[in-house]
Amino acid sequence: MNTVIYLHEIFPSFQGEGLFVGKYQLFIRLKKCNLSCYYCDSVESREDGVYSVNTGKQGIEGENPVDRKQFFQLLNSFNGVDWMFDTISLTGGEPLLQNHVIKWIRDYYSLNQKKILLETNGTLKDELQEVISDIDIVSMDIKLTLDELKSPEKLQTFLDYTLEFIEIAMRKRLYIKIPITKRISPEIFTAAVSFIGFRYPKLNVFLQDVFDDGLTMKDIMDFYSIAVCHFDNVRYVPQVHKLAGFI
Repeated sequence: MNTVIYLHEIFPSFQGEGLFVGKYQLFIRLKKCNLSCYYCDSVESREDGVYSVNTGKQGIEGENPVDRKQFFQLLNSFNGVDWMFDTISLTGGEPLLQNHVIKWIRDYYSLNQKKILLETNGTLKDELQEVISDIDIVSMDIKLTLDELKSPEKLQTFLDYTLEFIEIAMRKRLYIKIPITKRISPEIFTAAVSFIGFRYPKLNVFLQDVFDDGLTMKDIMDFYSIAVCHFDNVRYVPQVHKLAGFI
């Protein structure tokens, strides 16, 4: 049984990505990730180190790991302001590496009926299967910059696995985010969206450019024009929290 977590930070803020842009949420960011994306904006979460909690009125720092009792005490810090958010956004790192925390969150907010939004890289389907009943919303990234995807065989394996992950996630409310960068070839992007869109054309899909990656409007339009051929609901949404200076 997992009795501790490695926590990076907890803070309330406005959601800056995906379907719920502009909604005030409580963010719980965990440490540890199974990928090493070159554009990662939370590289420091890969280190076990210390955690921080910012309630908006006070700051708390501590050492990892954190047990269930300590975690609940940290969440108690938000008593009095928790009426402002109805959703807990669990992010990382990759939260499914420590998926037992989802049960902790569900237990803590059992009387408050807070929704749990899982932000995931979509690569750990067995871990998702274990906790899907306790999740309300899944925000799934499809990472097309992985070097191994340049092999047609490995790309197909990745896409087959992605479909299996989607099938589990669709038991709850699901939306897809595809980070778009200069490193994604049109061939890989087209193969991915056509394969997934053929089976699930009704998915909500968000194209999100990587901050400061140098994409032009033409680049973004090229990705968009491919995606809308395969999905009914495609939107381009930049990382609003960075544009607004929230983090």
